[in-house]
Amino acid sequence: MPRGPWHAGLLNPHSSMKWIPGRSHLVGVSCFFYLLPALWGLCPLFLIQVLCSLMSDYIMTGKDSRWHPADRCVASFNVLYVTAIAFAHISWWEVVILDVVCLSFYSASVASLRNKDYPRYVIMHSLWHLTGGLAGAYLTAHACDFSFGSLCRPRATTGLYCGCGPALVASHPW
Repeated sequence: MPRGPWHAGLLNPHSSMKWIPGRSHLVGVSCFFYLLPALWGLCPLFLIQVLCSLMSDYIMTGKDSRWHPADRCVASFNVLYVTAIAFAHISWWEVVILDVVCLSFYSASVASLRNKDYPRYVIMHSLWHLTGGLAGAYLTAHACDFSFGSLCRPRATTGLYCGCGPALVASHPW
């Protein structure tokens, strides 16, 4: 019986990691690097990426789950979205460097899975999360004029909202 297009590639809910010895706490913690852009501004997609990455790469790792295609779809969209809006805020060569660095770690993590090299996968996938979060923070910082504290002016810019994260935290009455 044919299984349909959702059982291949991007939308495949089946885990390719059923052979792994267990969850990696490093990969789980690295999912939170997608919160780094919130230092300057906010894009709800970064928050969604944290949830999808944590669920797919840590909670449901090694198990079949709909979180796997959700993570792949959100990550793919985020790479395209961030790349597109980056051209409005940074030079083309910075966009290329950020994309090449981030995607090289992702590619290395996929190759590690194919070779069933779990320790290398853990490092490469964690670096994919780290560089993705740093690239998002770099872009958000540029879009928000590197503003912190009293220099920050909340505003909407191309595809992002400059929300003055540290200024909001500092002014909160807790």
